[in-house]
This record gives sequence, structure tokens and C-alpha cells, in this order.
Amino acid sequence: MLLSTPLRRGILTFLALSIVLYPVFITLLRVVLFNTIITDDYAPYLLYLIGHPEGSVPGAPWAYRVLSVAAAIPFRLLPVITFSNLPGDWSPAYIAAKQALAVLSYLCMVATVCVAGYAAATRFGCGPLGTFLAGALAFILAQYIALYSLDAPALLLISFGVLALNSLPAFSALMVVSALANEKVLIVFGLMFAVRLLLRPARQRAFLFLFPVIAGCALYGAAMMAFPLPLMEHQQNLGHLLPSIMMNVQASLTLRGLLLNVLPVLVVFALALLARTTTLSKHAPYASQVDWLVVPLLLCVAMVASVTLNVGRIVMHAFPLFIGPVALALEQRIQNQSAHSFPGRAT
Repeated sequence: MLLSTPLRRGILTFLALSIVLYPVFITLLRVVLFNTIITDDYAPYLLYLIGHPEGSVPGAPWAYRVLSVAAAIPFRLLPVITFSNLPGDWSPAYIAAKQALAVLSYLCMVATVCVAGYAAATRFGCGPLGTFLAGALAFILAQYIALYSLDAPALLLISFGVLALNSLPAFSALMVVSALANEKVLIVFGLMFAVRLLLRPARQRAFLFLFPVIAGCALYGAAMMAFPLPLMEHQQNLGHLLPSIMMNVQASLTLRGLLLNVLPVLVVFALALLARTTTLSKHAPYASQVDWLVVPLLLCVAMVASVTLNVGRIVMHAFPLFIGPVALALEQRIQNQSAHSFPGRAT
């Protein structure tokens, strides 16, 4: 067989879910086309990459996510779904570019669901129930990120990164891609391996896997030096860090802030703690008892680097680290509860 059974099932599941979940894509496309949510518009950047006269280059850090935008180029060939009441001054090329980015985001979300289930089955030893729970959790948690932007490709890369924790070459390749796809991938794994290096006995392995992350950061820095672009004000002056933190704190105390910042952080932190209830030492190197520290550390990064109501979605990028252990813990609890409720069926 060219493909293993779990991989073949994963591919078939991806194809099936891509069709079954199409209403999610239609909703996402409407959000993107009608600008229901204020977000960064990568469509002009996509047009720039293909040499279209309407194209333009955004500032930093958006322009350095070039591979994520380039991945949407093939989807421009798809037929454009038309909607009424779109702005009359939008060109067909611009609309096609926005749709292509929406297609990419949708497919990356579906792929993340499949990778989560595949990792639960092949890396954490989950049965059918745990595999389903992992995929279901991934789908639910993916709604916390900016699917209408370029968060979904980053989430998929992080999910693949978890799969690749048993292979240094594969993980290294992912970090190289991530450097020019989305810097948040480097941040998540950089924090994870830094914590493992400091707090876990198996420091040599953590150091080996931290090196590709550092190399990815170096590549990102080289791109910034080779193609300098305007930065946001708080990125240029360290004196703006404290005001940025205070602004994020104030925004988080509003009703919108509680929903968009506080709640997602609490959800992913609860997942991280639930993951610790299973025997993670049996599933090294895919999980560790100290991985939960990534959440508060990523929160600190988000409070410094992000703007107002983006803290929650940035911290939510850590959830792929915990999906497998959480699915396994839930599966074990459900099976134990079933055995106690129906002792005659216990094996």
C-alpha cells in the first residue's frame, strides 16, 4: 500500500469534511467579502505576487507572511461565487483574490481538524472516540482564531509541527517554511522548547529542536533586513511597550474584551491543565508536563506585541499542543465512566 491506513483515512476525511462543512466556507466568504470584521486585507498583496497592477505590499509583519499568501494563488483559478451588494468599484481580480484567501483559510482549518485526529490516533494512541474528540475540539477551537485572515495556515503549521516532533529534519523544514509563512509558529515552538530546555531532564533533545526554531527566527530577521518595511509604532520604540500593555489590559476589561481576549485564554489554559491529567511521559516527545507554561508565556508575548482585542486569538494558537493529550484524557474518562455505569460490559 502506498499510504498507511491512518493516513489514507485522514485524506478521505479531509475530502469528506471539505464538502460537508461547505456552509462554514460560505459564511467565512461572506465575512471576508463584506468586511464584517475589521481585519488585515491580504488581497492586494496576493495581486502583487502575481504581478497584477492593483497589487501592493503591506507593512510589517504582514508582508513577511509571503508563503501564506502565495499558497492562495492557485485558488484564484476557481469560479468566483457572486454576491449582491458588493462595492461597485471592486474589480473581478480583487474579488477573486479575496475569495482565494478565504478558500485557503477554510481548507487549512479543515486540514487542522484532520491532523488533530491523525495525531491523536498515531501519536497518542487514541481509539476512535478519542480521534473524533480531537477533531471536534480542533474544529471548535479554530473558531476562536481569525479564519477571515491568515491565522488558519499558521494553525495548520503548528499542528504539523506537533506531528513532526519525532523527526528533526521534518521539524526543521517546517520551521524554515514558518519563517516566511507566519512568525507565530516560531513563537509557539520557541516557547515550548525553551520551557522544556529549562525544566525537563531531556535537555539535549529540547536543544536540538530549539535550534531549528532559532534558525527560523534568524531567517525571519534576515528577511526584515533584506526587505525593510514600516513597523507599527509600538514595535519601533520600547517606550511604547508599557502603554501597549495597559491598552490591552483596558480593552480586556470591556465586554468585547472579556469575550475576545479573556475567554479564549481561559479556554486554552483549561485545556493545558486538562492535558496534564494524563500520563504525558508515555507520549514524549509529543507532550510534556511543562508545556502548559507556554500559555502564560504566550499571553505575555501577546500583551506586548498585539493590539487591543487580538490577545485571545494569538494565545489560542497554542491549542494544537494540547489536543492529543486532552482527547486521550477525555476518552479514558468516558470509558472509565462507562465501565462503572455498566460493569457487565467491562472487558
